[in-house]
Amino acid sequence: MTSAMEWLEEARRKGYFVGRHGSRRDAWFRDCESRDEAYICVRHGRKYSAVDMDLIGQSFKAPEESSEFLRGLLFGFAAEDADLWLGPTVIGASKVRRDRAEELAHILVHLARRWKKSRQREAAVA
Repeated sequence: MTSAMEWLEEARRKGYFVGRHGSRRDAWFRDCESRDEAYICVRHGRKYSAVDMDLIGQSFKAPEESSEFLRGLLFGFAAEDADLWLGPTVIGASKVRRDRAEELAHILVHLARRWKKSRQREAAVA
């Protein structure tokens, strides 16, 4: 594996990308889109991090019945004055404590994989 691609292999293993680098973030987006995986990104600042998940180009979305759970999840991780994004295709928070940001990203990865499997089961039955 070339060192230039190690970041991508790590992101695939984790299920999310950590970084602010625009070209790598764009490459991660394209990679997620090609594999029909959630685009989850953690961008660290000095004290806080932004964590978001984008499902716009994917075959699955956040189920409507999960909105209250997601709201509680984001409130549990985000600072009181954080901006929250909560919809069927974009979920995230602008101010997550830096030391807990990857924990939130990991939970979002798990949720997205469950939603995708659920969608695949629904499609197989239809």
